[in-house]
Amino acid sequence: MKNELSTRERGHAAETLAKCYLEKQGLTFIERNVELCGAEVDLIMEDGNVWVFVEVRARENCKDIHPFETITRDKQLKVIRVATSYLCNAECFNTREVRFDAVAVSLADNSIEWAKAAFTP
Repeated sequence: MKNELSTRERGHAAETLAKCYLEKQGLTFIERNVELCGAEVDLIMEDGNVWVFVEVRARENCKDIHPFETITRDKQLKVIRVATSYLCNAECFNTREVRFDAVAVSLADNSIEWAKAAFTP
């Protein structure tokens, strides 16, 4: 019998892989699964003096549809809303640049694809 992971467990595993990958690329981890304003952002990182809000998408099989294609404009706006609220709460809204990245994780082989500035406000 195959040991299947729940959707939540798959998401957590993908976020962990993405976090480790981004740290190896020189980004600094800040927070994970930040929920504000009825929405969530998967990872908050720093890249030098840039706040990076990361949407992580995982798929068992990336052949039919690329994970980046599943980040709809509605989802982008939710991530942007969380980022705006987060930065306002941190009182650093205008002190740094902000970037919205996406990370695609193939759970079949743990491969990772990182798209810097995947979407804009």
